[in-house]
Amino acid sequence: SNLTLSSLAAVILLAMGWNENHLHQFVVRHGLSSTYYSTSIHETAHDIAESGSRDGKKHCIGELLSNVGDKLTFEYDFGDSWMHTVKLIASAEYDRQKKEVKLLAGERACPLDDCGALPGYRELCEAMDRPYSSSAQRFMEWLDCRFDPEYFPLEMAQKAVASCNK
Repeated sequence: SNLTLSSLAAVILLAMGWNENHLHQFVVRHGLSSTYYSTSIHETAHDIAESGSRDGKKHCIGELLSNVGDKLTFEYDFGDSWMHTVKLIASAEYDRQKKEVKLLAGERACPLDDCGALPGYRELCEAMDRPYSSSAQRFMEWLDCRFDPEYFPLEMAQKAVASCNK
């Protein structure tokens, strides 16, 4: 609960395998209105003030999720709009000085940066079902490897997320 929103954004990006090439934010919905929390390293204090967002470096996750079932949205890449729901599923006592995050599990491959939102990711996955097609060859040339949409590199993602604890 004492992890800043900017730090939580970094954890999500590391778990997904993204390099923070795009703007991102947390969105908390209150009925018909929303509050936006900027978390991108690409935004300056001036950008944040101009957008009407709050600075995610100054707010902790515990301020926004206090009751089991509370949730908010993390949006990455405003063009592709990859949306993630962050939901408080349980709470427990903790050491306020300790900021430790762990990735417990994951499944399927993360959409790649700049793959063209959901339609582009779907096209990539479908192309990999036909590895000798011209579409698959084009993607493999772009990626410099074959892409397996079913593979989630859990150990690698866990190590990346654990690096946030240092």
